[in-house]
Amino acid sequence: MYRNTFLTSIILISFFVIFPQARSRGIDLKGFSIKTDALSLLNSAISHSDNYSVSGELYFNNQFGLTVGAGQQRENVRGLRRDQRSISGALRWYFKQDECNCSALFTGIYCGKINVRQSVDQQILQNNAVNYNISLFESGICAGYQVILLKHFIIDPTLQAGLELDHKFLNAVSTEVLSGPRQKGLILRMQLGIGYRF
Repeated sequence: MYRNTFLTSIILISFFVIFPQARSRGIDLKGFSIKTDALSLLNSAISHSDNYSVSGELYFNNQFGLTVGAGQQRENVRGLRRDQRSISGALRWYFKQDECNCSALFTGIYCGKINVRQSVDQQILQNNAVNYNISLFESGICAGYQVILLKHFIIDPTLQAGLELDHKFLNAVSTEVLSGPRQKGLILRMQLGIGYRF
């Protein structure tokens, strides 16, 4: 618990150390956008699972962005159902901005909460699969380039690199902690946001 609090504090403090202008400048709302992850949609079409995500971003002073998003992934195969839901947030600093169309490189920090639930019909599968719930929290840094076309349409490739700060793997029936699968070490994630800026 103390390690998680310490790591989260370091990430938050580093944001204001690296980007001191966030403290010195006044807040001026410059617009907002709505996006979805094109890679999730592509994965949904290829794997025949349901993958949805949506996020909104507020822009301040033409330099900073605050993003909040949610996603859901649902997989149904014979005898097994897996549901994953996530919420996330990110603080971005935009730099090297193109004055003509506001396209810019960005870097920042992100955090996210993910819950996974697996339900198994043992009469069909008859194997070692169990019903379980996974809950994890992750945080790290993000970077990318936001392209703005015709002043409104967004292409937003993003790379996230983070650490898993808290992880619980529970038997859905007995609620006991299980020694099941878990992510370890560095988390790398690629996203391709597409959307519209107002």
